[in-house]
Amino acid sequence: MMHALTRGAIEELNLGRQVNSPTVQVIDVKRIPAQNGDRHRLILSDGNHYMQAMLATQQNALVESGRVKKLCVVTLLEHLCNEVQGRKIVIVLNLSVLSPCPDSVIGSPQRLESDVLAAAAAAAAAA
Repeated sequence: MMHALTRGAIEELNLGRQVNSPTVQVIDVKRIPAQNGDRHRLILSDGNHYMQAMLATQQNALVESGRVKKLCVVTLLEHLCNEVQGRKIVIVLNLSVLSPCPDSVIGSPQRLESDVLAAAAAAAAAA
């Protein structure tokens, strides 16, 4: 079964807009050691673009159990977007894992460039 990703969700999140329960693919998971407990960095894709995310520590068990893994598709139930060191990062507070997990990356996601974001913000402001 092919999961339908929420196209345009990553760009909207980068622009600081609210996106209700977007469905995205986790294209990478990396454990980040920290003094107060490990964190997990995710790369989330909507099939067109990708961006970094951090999983709230309360959700670490989902990675440790193997439910959240590379290529899985998730619906973000609770999230926010913060700017960290000049970059937008999605903080995932709660999510739902959809099954089954695809065998490959869905679409051909590209990193959002700052000039693309600036043009989209300018177009939105002009509308």
